[in-house]
Amino acid sequence: MANSYPNEWHVPDWRDRPTYEGLASLTDTLWRWQFLRRHAEYRQDWKIHAQGTYERELSCYGGNVERVLPLDHPDFKADIVYLAVNHTRALEEVINFNEACERLDRYGLRGCGMPAPWIDRPSKIFFDETDGAVLEGTGDKIGPLRVSLGQAMYMFDLKKPIAQQIKKAAKKLIGIQRFRMRKKVDQRLHRELWPDYLRILDARAEGITFSKMGQTILRVKDYDAAASRAKKAHDIAAHLAFNFPS
Repeated sequence: MANSYPNEWHVPDWRDRPTYEGLASLTDTLWRWQFLRRHAEYRQDWKIHAQGTYERELSCYGGNVERVLPLDHPDFKADIVYLAVNHTRALEEVINFNEACERLDRYGLRGCGMPAPWIDRPSKIFFDETDGAVLEGTGDKIGPLRVSLGQAMYMFDLKKPIAQQIKKAAKKLIGIQRFRMRKKVDQRLHRELWPDYLRILDARAEGITFSKMGQTILRVKDYDAAASRAKKAHDIAAHLAFNFPS
């Protein structure tokens, strides 16, 4: 049972606790992938872009299927380049391309591409950095900057002491964070809970009620308390797909 995958997404049976506990040794990158590949939005986007990616690759190699990775190959990754190759495309397609860019940014996979969500441990996967970027002024006009939802930019003056500017920036950014996120951002990892979070995501995908998940996975006896605890854990788990702590 531990190695069986009773569904198209190749996730374990949510009742099989030992299999999930066996994920404890995963790297942060693979943990992030486990949460992302379970998200319905990501699964749908992969299906949308995989065929287009394959057809573009096939056309690049003159239709030679032997030179193109098939859709079920573990190293195949979907991307959105195929949406941009036709420069005479209609406005609606331009909008779709921009929306697809935003989705890839949200997934953190603009540079890597999208692995198939049924692959448990992709051999070649990396996530884009969402913080720590430094943009240094040169005196020239910088073209349109793209700041994704959930990010902010702050201007520092290199001619002035940095320490005081950092304190000022921290105060402003924390205020913006609390206003935009509507809550305090908790960066505690709680890694010991992640296996149960995955179980809850997989159980919910099967249509299991929160009360049953709370009693079975979280071992809460009271019916109402079990449902409440499981719902909260599910929301946290879904949040980790797009807001994985770094």
